[in-house]
Amino acid sequence: MVVARPVIRVPENVGKLRTSIRLLSGWKFLVVFVGLIAWSNQADADELYCLIEAIYFEGRSESVEGQLAIANVVLNRVRSKRFPDTVCGVVRQCQFSYYCDGKTEIMHDKKAKRTAHFIAKFGLDGMEVSSIIGATHYHAEYVKPYWVRFTKRLKKIGKHIFYVEE
Repeated sequence: MVVARPVIRVPENVGKLRTSIRLLSGWKFLVVFVGLIAWSNQADADELYCLIEAIYFEGRSESVEGQLAIANVVLNRVRSKRFPDTVCGVVRQCQFSYYCDGKTEIMHDKKAKRTAHFIAKFGLDGMEVSSIIGATHYHAEYVKPYWVRFTKRLKKIGKHIFYVEE
């Protein structure tokens, strides 16, 4: 019998969220959002919106695991002394491809926006993808940024590769 490792680490306080997380065979999983009872973090609306926007534009075609990993990177940067100390500050540094591409950020896909909203709340509540804990960088698989040589590769999730600073 094969026992899968948990893909997502769920902190104790996430019990305040009424969710069902089911691990399927291998590394695939399904998150069923039943609804929110309470949200323990009181991040302001702008910070939440910035995280939703980052998840939506950077990873709406990714799995829930991939989208949560993107949220984790943004939030890890907020906690780092090397980056701004707010979600909006991190996202608006122009290190995320969507923000400084000259296009207006309009989230047309309502389902993807709703998913990004739930994932942002889970990320702000401390839910993490266990294989990329501490990651502060990621990039799409088709680019090779200069900073790769200064980081340690953690995992490829969907079309993104995640790294931690060495």
